[in-house]
Amino acid sequence: MLEEPVLTVAQAYEARLLRLLYSFVDCYMEICKMPEHVMRVTATELRLVRVTCRQCQMTTELALTKLTRAIGANGECLHCGTDLLNIEKSNPLVELKQAVERLEDAAARMQVDFVIPLEAGR
Repeated sequence: MLEEPVLTVAQAYEARLLRLLYSFVDCYMEICKMPEHVMRVTATELRLVRVTCRQCQMTTELALTKLTRAIGANGECLHCGTDLLNIEKSNPLVELKQAVERLEDAAARMQVDFVIPLEAGR
């Protein structure tokens, strides 16, 4: 019987992020057909992120390096106080920032593109 290898915390975290990314890509490919016109943004080009509260519509645009400032310390909207995240479980904004940083570190070995469908006539 094969034993599973013991992973460091960083390796386990990286594996979790890759599983999340693969799941997102699988869902995207099943739900959406690739449109004729797309915009591709490489992970190294991703610099600005927009976070919008669906309750009050307040939008915050931040540099990826400051993404954790988009919400309050307890996962609430900075404008209306709506609970946006259960940060006790995990903070996906932090995970996104760390995932993109890891992809930037691997840029010499691979390129990852975020493919954004464009509406016709746009």
